[in-house]
Amino acid sequence: MIKEITNTDYKETIAATPAGVCIVFKELCPHCKNMEKVLEKFGQLMPAAVLLGLDIQKNPDAAKALGAERAPTVCVIKDGAVRRTKTGLMNPKELLALYQMG
Repeated sequence: MIKEITNTDYKETIAATPAGVCIVFKELCPHCKNMEKVLEKFGQLMPAAVLLGLDIQKNPDAAKALGAERAPTVCVIKDGAVRRTKTGLMNPKELLALYQMG
């Protein structure tokens, strides 16, 4: 399950996340919907990873702070900080590889 974060709570949420992934998305973006499905499959492969989501249109300040200029962007979180970001579509194996590099 993907927990949505906002401009108000993103700093605290990420700081409290030992390991996870955040997808920066737009509500009506078809690529973002595909990446949400990929994130859910990733969550099955890595059940200990925290899954977060951030709407770039509703939370532009948080998106900018995370280094996301457009959607979909995936941010890998390790030890309470964003370690890697990648924009665009990925499959679950590519997301897993990005996560493991982080």
